[in-house]
Amino acid sequence: MTETPRRPLVPFADHARVERLDACRTRLPDAPELTNHIGSVHAGALFTLAETASGGAMMASFGQAVGEGVRPLVRKSEIRYLRVARGELIATARIVEPPAAIADRLAADGRTDFEVAVVLADADGQVVAEMDVTWNLARPRQPAAA
Repeated sequence: MTETPRRPLVPFADHARVERLDACRTRLPDAPELTNHIGSVHAGALFTLAETASGGAMMASFGQAVGEGVRPLVRKSEIRYLRVARGELIATARIVEPPAAIADRLAADGRTDFEVAVVLADADGQVVAEMDVTWNLARPRQPAAA
């Protein structure tokens, strides 16, 4: 029997070589194809690493709701590049407020926004960038009654 190849949850992150370490941490390997014109990690690769980690944090808390049809979308992202990034990088994401409060708003209003903070560090633990991601969760709209 032939095994079906795994389709990544986010094909672009897979293409960018982002690896999931656990629910809220992602890794970017040290690879020449991920660098820019000065030999440091490309800003777009840093952004993708952080955004993917934020999605992991979102899914860790709200994956069941997403499986039940809630639509998750990034509404806004802000990244701060703090120092030149070289080598392997790890992004760690955390939801800023208690997930129960977010779930309560989703239940009451059918939609809600919430913040995920992400820290990107190099192999020495030096923080190279920080990102704030605003996620939106929305239940599907019900068709109007006829």
